[in-house]
Amino acid sequence: MTSLLAKTGISSLATFSRLFAGLAIGVGIVWGIGLTTVLLFGRITPVHLIRKLIVLSPLVFSVSTSHARLIFVLKFCTEKLGIDPKLSVFSIPVGVQLNKAGSCLFFSLMIMMMMRVYGIELTPNLFLTLLISVSIMAIAKPPVPSGGIICISYLFAVVGVPPEAISIILCVDPIASMFNGVCNESANITTSFILARYCKKLDRQIYFSR
Repeated sequence: MTSLLAKTGISSLATFSRLFAGLAIGVGIVWGIGLTTVLLFGRITPVHLIRKLIVLSPLVFSVSTSHARLIFVLKFCTEKLGIDPKLSVFSIPVGVQLNKAGSCLFFSLMIMMMMRVYGIELTPNLFLTLLISVSIMAIAKPPVPSGGIICISYLFAVVGVPPEAISIILCVDPIASMFNGVCNESANITTSFILARYCKKLDRQIYFSR
């Protein structure tokens, strides 16, 4: 990051700050959609869910890979939310692989930012191609720290961004992964919670406990 600032100047911080602001807004939107879904389909107040997710978020921020967080998330779902462990041990691992709202958000924001930097127009055909490619790459992302760099390098080739732009991703990926983790885990936990509520696999006493 220091090397990048030395070459491009302090103005690059403004660009990155907008990127991180977009990620933070995206996390807020995902939380809002999740809580609304809990209220409409789960027929239960989402207040306790959001309180407990806030407590879990610092752990998610500190661990940058979803597979390393898996055991903690499973324990959280059982002991804090009251989800039946027989359901969570199935739904959470499946969600870790498929429920990648945060990765889709980061890929989209980064690609659009670099397209703007290099003056590449986002045509309807390119938008559709990017939509499909981002969805596939989010699911195919390797479960290792900074695994998204591999996916973004492919997406750069799809939209015509020069490959040397990947050096910028190296600077911001560790911080962006923290936002991605919170977004991915929140969506995954909320989906499992709604499923447990629908299947009557939710212990209400544990959920409403403080």
